[in-house]
Amino acid sequence: MQQRKERDVITGALILLAAATVAGPVESNGRIAHVHPAHVFYLDEALVPAEQTGPIVSIAVKIGDHVKVGQMLARIDDEQLRRAKTAAELEREVALEKASDNIEIEYSIASHALAESELRHDIQINVNSPGAVALSEIDRKELAEHRMRLQIERSRRDKRIAEKNARIHDATVAAAAHAVQRCLVEAPFTGRVVDILRHQSEWVDAGQGVMHVVRLDKLHVDGLLDASEYDPHELEGRRVQVDVRLAREQIESFIGEVVFVNPQIQAGNKYRIRAEIQNRIVRGRWLLGAGHSADMYIFLDVINARQNERLKEPRTNRHDVEPTRHLSR
Repeated sequence: MQQRKERDVITGALILLAAATVAGPVESNGRIAHVHPAHVFYLDEALVPAEQTGPIVSIAVKIGDHVKVGQMLARIDDEQLRRAKTAAELEREVALEKASDNIEIEYSIASHALAESELRHDIQINVNSPGAVALSEIDRKELAEHRMRLQIERSRRDKRIAEKNARIHDATVAAAAHAVQRCLVEAPFTGRVVDILRHQSEWVDAGQGVMHVVRLDKLHVDGLLDASEYDPHELEGRRVQVDVRLAREQIESFIGEVVFVNPQIQAGNKYRIRAEIQNRIVRGRWLLGAGHSADMYIFLDVINARQNERLKEPRTNRHDVEPTRHLSR
C-alpha cells in the first residue's frame, strides 16, 4: 500500500513537470501564428573601435562588466593632443584680447577730430582774412582729415577681422578638445562587455576594435512564415510571445511585438519576420542571451501589448525574477 502511494506521488510529479515544460502560447481567444524555429539575436552589439591611433594607457572595465552608454571603456594616449589643446587655448586668449581692443578705433576717431578741427580753423581764417593761409596748407590739412577718416574705417575693419580670428581660434580649441575626447573608447549603449580585444600598453590603430559590447535589456527574434498563410499587414505591430527552452528543460516566455516583416519572399515561399522582446533579470543576471532557438507565437488580433487584456503574464518556471533595472558592475 505504501509503495503504491509513493508510486502515485512520483507519477503525479512527473505529469506536473511535463506540463510545466510544454511550450505554447498562454491562453488567448484570438488567432495565433506559430513560427518555428525562431532564433534569438542581440538587438545591438558593437565591436567598439579606437578613434585615435596610439598605445592604450588604461582599460577601465573587465569582461562581464555592465556598462552605461557613454561610459569610458579604455583610453588611448592623449598627452600630445592635450598639449596641442593647451596651446590652442592660449592662442585663443591672445586672439580674444585683440578682438576686444578698441584703442585703435578710439585713437583714429580722436585723430580725425583733431584734423577736422585744424582744417575748419584754417578755412575760417581765410574767410575772415582771405589769403592768410596758403591754399597748399589747406589742401594738406584736407588730405590729413581724409586720411584720418579712412583710418577710422581701417581700425573698425581690423577689429572685425580680429573678432573673426577669435572665432577661428574657438573652432581650433573645439577641434583639439574633440581630438582628446576621441582618445576615449566609450560604450555606445547600455549593455555588457563580452570580450576585450586589446589590452593596456598595446598599440591600436584608429578603427580597430577594442571591446565587444552587447545590449541585453532587449533582444530581437527572427523567423520565417509561410507567405501562402499570412500577409505582412496581418503581422506588423502584433504582439508576440517567445518561448525559449533553457537549461534542465525549463521553458521561459518573453513578450514583445513584431517590428519588421521583410516583403522579400524567400525560397520555400516564406518571408522573414522580426520581433523585439523584453529581457528580464534573474538573480542579478539577464535571463536570456543571443543564440537560443525559440518558438514564436504571433497574436494576430493584438496590435500591441497595451491593447491586449486577454493574455496572461508570460510563463516562467522561476520564482526569483526581478524587475528590469540597470546593473552595476
